[in-house]
Amino acid sequence: MTKEEVLKFVTYCDEVMDFNVPGLGNHYNSLPLCIMDDVYSLRANYNTVIKLIGNYSEAFLNGDRYVAGHTLKEFINNIDKVGDFYEFTRKYIGFFNKSCGRLKIELCYELAKKLIDIGINTLEDFQNYKNKFVLEYTIRSVKGLADAAVQYLFKLIGDTSQVKVDTHVMKSVRDSLGHDLSISETQMLYALAVEIMQDKHPGLTVSRLDNIVWTYYHKR
Repeated sequence: MTKEEVLKFVTYCDEVMDFNVPGLGNHYNSLPLCIMDDVYSLRANYNTVIKLIGNYSEAFLNGDRYVAGHTLKEFINNIDKVGDFYEFTRKYIGFFNKSCGRLKIELCYELAKKLIDIGINTLEDFQNYKNKFVLEYTIRSVKGLADAAVQYLFKLIGDTSQVKVDTHVMKSVRDSLGHDLSISETQMLYALAVEIMQDKHPGLTVSRLDNIVWTYYHKR
């Protein structure tokens, strides 16, 4: 990726994007919902994710998807009480999305177990965990979760330096540069572009630019 490509992307964003669109709405305040959003949004229609998160929240969180304090151990216990991923999905999720041949709730369950194994149970535990390498390795150790899942989960947790490299973000790269970039190159492109655009748009972050781009393409 060249400096010229970064400047080309910056020019494209300035010309077509609306930097005054409302920011992100309420954020999740519990780790299990961050994980569910992360896993279920991979190669999926996000409207489906909104619905299934709502279904889970109605069943276990009194309908409040933004409630604080819901832990991974509680999430695992909810599934263990049913004892079967298909039955749990039928009763409480409603969408039988799969990845690598497994129901996505199973991937969520496996990741929750592995995070508990390294001492993480709450959203705050994840945010305060000192070894980012271990966190990334733990996420990637679940088959079906790779760079996009790592970056998006960190974004959901509150890392404003991350972009979710989804179809909208990839299209912004293709439309501005005329070709695709890898996930890591796209992450770098957004980071470098934000550094340049902060003079014109004070307070702009990578995750905020991601939101602006997502809003633009979602409306088209």
